[in-house]
Amino acid sequence: MPIYRALPESGFLSAGGGPVYARRTVVLLISLCVLLTAAPALAFSETVNDGNDSRSPLDVAAVERTDTGPKMRFEITTWNTFRASRLDIDKLRYFWIGFDRDRRQADATRFEYCVFVFFQGRLRWVATNCGNQFVAQGFASKPAAKKIVVPISMVALDIYLRDHEWAVLSSWKGTPCNSRCVDAIPNTLPLPLRDFTPPKIVFTAPRLVSTGSTSSTFPVQFSVTDPRGSGVADWDLHSMHVGFGSWEVAASGSSGGNQSVPFDGEEGATYDLFVTATDEQGNEREGPMRRVIVPYDDDTVPGLVISGTVGSQADATAYGGTLSVLSDTDSSYSFFAGSPQDCPSIWLIGPGTGDWTIRISWNVTQEATVSAADIPDGPRKVLWTTSSCGFQYTVELVSGASVAIDAIGDAVE
Repeated sequence: MPIYRALPESGFLSAGGGPVYARRTVVLLISLCVLLTAAPALAFSETVNDGNDSRSPLDVAAVERTDTGPKMRFEITTWNTFRASRLDIDKLRYFWIGFDRDRRQADATRFEYCVFVFFQGRLRWVATNCGNQFVAQGFASKPAAKKIVVPISMVALDIYLRDHEWAVLSSWKGTPCNSRCVDAIPNTLPLPLRDFTPPKIVFTAPRLVSTGSTSSTFPVQFSVTDPRGSGVADWDLHSMHVGFGSWEVAASGSSGGNQSVPFDGEEGATYDLFVTATDEQGNEREGPMRRVIVPYDDDTVPGLVISGTVGSQADATAYGGTLSVLSDTDSSYSFFAGSPQDCPSIWLIGPGTGDWTIRISWNVTQEATVSAADIPDGPRKVLWTTSSCGFQYTVELVSGASVAIDAIGDAVE
């Protein structure tokens, strides 16, 4: 049984090439004391069942592990009744609990901590490093004819708040197992996992919705994974309309992996978004918050005033499906955004193609000049942005055949 190679074949421990038998070792071990430290409370419970598949009087039927904070409680149930006084390390009759903290399957020893449960005057357990080094000790109890309870501190074993796998085994030598019977939970890999690591959230929402969407309904994309963990149980996408609402759950799911959630936004709105996720063992994580700006379409921006030759042009790649096109230097496109007191961030959005030069002016005396040569080709590009304290902005064509305006972003940061 290779996954339990840490078990002794005879005696209790071995050191220096020779056996150090149980009674002498146990007398030394139970004279030691381990101090425990406090840790945050965490609750967990799991039951692993096993069939009636061994001739051993200690054939294990089920193991229930219950954690409360740093304390573990293993309740081991057997198929047959047994007397506590029959548990004897020297005679290879005991229960064993192993803990694999590094979880390296190629590790020849596999388990870093071994807990042996036996009888010496009363039911006891002793934890070692699966070798000859003492780690901790304590008492067990037998509340029923087929049941034994073993309380252990995770702090003492240095596995509290650290992911680890575990297993339980019974060893019996004697009638009817003259050559020794061993029964394990589980019988095969994988081992039961105690997961302390919350899921991983990757959330990189675009600053401007227009970056990846042609409308105010846009996909919110993120991933929720639980690598080497107990698995994603559920996730929630939380949203708030900044300045106009409170937090609410916009979407929920119960599967891990890459997610794409359609979000129905409003033109001109700013949203704060974040994701929370929980794994199958109750570990929770709150992901980073992202602020997303939904632009106004070119023909719905507040305070829109056009002069000269400005036409509306249909374009399937445009935000809202239309572009406002200035065709001569006598034309202008004006709009309201933010207020002088708020000093908003403003984004002028349009196609980056062409050979145009435009002038943007605000507050009568302030202006900026932008050329197509400085903008990457493609739809829905940011032609210009500012956080200056303005209110009314005017766009004029300085040179070139035409320039198209697609959308206006407006957000107070």
